[in-house]
Amino acid sequence: LYDISDLSRTRSSTISSLRSFHGFILCFDMTRFATFTAVSSWVRMVQNAMRASKAPMVFVGLKCDLTDQIAIPESHFQGL
Repeated sequence: LYDISDLSRTRSSTISSLRSFHGFILCFDMTRFATFTAVSSWVRMVQNAMRASKAPMVFVGLKCDLTDQIAIPESHFQGL
């Protein structure tokens, strides 16, 4: 398991490392909409790094137990 959430310092080396991965777990915070919208950029980065290879991706919404603070409508998940 490799956390690539902070790419500001190591972006180029991280992108080249992605090519050796066999799958991806993309996590976002269910209480912060901005983290959900960032998922599409992560998907693009993974697809670019993997080139023609297709690696499985799993999307995980964190903090879903905080039901009164959920910031992402269910309808947004249909496009994933």
